[in-house]
Amino acid sequence: MDTEGGNAMKKLGLRIRVWFKNLFRRPNKALQKGVSLCLLCLGKIKKGHISLPENFDLERHKEQYPPQDYGFQHIAFRDFKALYILNLLADIPARNSDLIREDGFVPIHTPTLRNHVKDCKYYVDYLVNTGVLVCDGQHIIGEKSRWYRWADPYTGKTFRSIESEIGNYGNSKQDNAEDRKNYPYLFYWYDQCKLRINPQAYDYAEAICRLKMQDDSHKSWDWNRDKNCPKNPCTQYMAALRNINLITEQEYGPSIDGNVHRLHSVLTNIQKDLRNFITYDGLPLVSIDIKNCQPYLSCLLLNPRFWQEGAELSLTLYDLPENIRELFQSPILIDKIRKFFETLTDKDIAEYIRLVSEGTIYEQIRDIANLNLQEGQSPIERKDAKILMFYMLFSGNQGQHDNPMINELKRVFSTRLYPKVAELFRIIKRKYPDCKMEKPNSRLSRALQSIESTIILHRCCLRIWEERKQSVPIFTIHDSIVTTREYQDYVYAIMIDEFIKHIGTAPKLSVEIWCEENVPKFS
Repeated sequence: MDTEGGNAMKKLGLRIRVWFKNLFRRPNKALQKGVSLCLLCLGKIKKGHISLPENFDLERHKEQYPPQDYGFQHIAFRDFKALYILNLLADIPARNSDLIREDGFVPIHTPTLRNHVKDCKYYVDYLVNTGVLVCDGQHIIGEKSRWYRWADPYTGKTFRSIESEIGNYGNSKQDNAEDRKNYPYLFYWYDQCKLRINPQAYDYAEAICRLKMQDDSHKSWDWNRDKNCPKNPCTQYMAALRNINLITEQEYGPSIDGNVHRLHSVLTNIQKDLRNFITYDGLPLVSIDIKNCQPYLSCLLLNPRFWQEGAELSLTLYDLPENIRELFQSPILIDKIRKFFETLTDKDIAEYIRLVSEGTIYEQIRDIANLNLQEGQSPIERKDAKILMFYMLFSGNQGQHDNPMINELKRVFSTRLYPKVAELFRIIKRKYPDCKMEKPNSRLSRALQSIESTIILHRCCLRIWEERKQSVPIFTIHDSIVTTREYQDYVYAIMIDEFIKHIGTAPKLSVEIWCEENVPKFS
């Protein structure tokens, strides 16, 4: 009897194991739905919009390429994980357009992905091996992630936005709880959930992509200063759709970074022309920004009192966040700066300060360079002068730009136009033995961006919040403040006043009204 009972139990155990194994070998929609419901309640997945090529359908793809034949023999294939990975092709460039290359590949950092999707390797391999994604195959530990793009059958296609369950691995409100508590004046207006975008933005994004993809010369493609190459329009299109979806879902994602303390959101990430489709509570928006902002802010660095602790100045180095102050904790560096000011006269920097305050430094560099063109050289445009200034601020002292014209402009700037300004920039970006940094050339740009965020976020926005008793809607896009037309003049005046107070000279502000009339029409 015991033997019969034991055999019966063994048979039952075997049947249970077979049944359990088959749950993963064969699609089981009822089980999938049950699991999804549980994960939805736990917040592990969410319903949201994801943009996919019009000729891609995950269900049909799984029928053609059963997951159990591609590594999923013992684990369940979860659609929401696959969709999360596919969505990264749009989400990553949507958050950082500097990652958009000419070839359309997008970096996916495997260790970060694995933090969210433990079995991500199975999904990535499945998507690559079944012809959905292409991998560049280049991986250097600690230096370079693998880059991916949609495979050829899906590139250049119109994307459709579908609502689906997708992995939910981020909670900006929870992640920014401390910042939200400390800086309500920066987050309050996002939390009102009144930003909207006209659905026509989807059609516009597609039209722009198609127009640029017809340009075989790539001359109409946007330029990536960081990668020194054109930006692939298809990748830009995917990023645009992602940001449009986020605004549609009222997921604006405001957060303050821990590097230069800028506030990032869907407004800072979305392509500039698409902002014309955005309104607040049905009202048109206006952006007020500082012309040639980074060169203008360098005026503060040219003030010797900025470098003195306890100086009677509205903003000094010692008022900046701790991680920025630490970049300058080098007695050698501070001594170099002190000696620099011993040789500096007002005449050395007066013209530079005048031009950056008037917002015409790029035009001045362009005009002077064009007066000294060598035979056969093409005229220099304003955008070239702007690239030069970014190069002066962001690159290493010894670096050479790929464009010989930029190198020539750098020489003219450093030797003929503003040698003392260039000298201070070099001192700040230099490597010092008593202040080790991986990228010492970033010291200058990080200081300038921190000055910008301090004044824009914590001087201008805080003053508007307190002075008008939380009645003026404001959003920020790094060096600009966005508000409704009603408060345009008030915000403009506050920005002028605060920057005079902190920089010592008034900036040139430009005003741009966001409206659909600003974008070209396509038939």
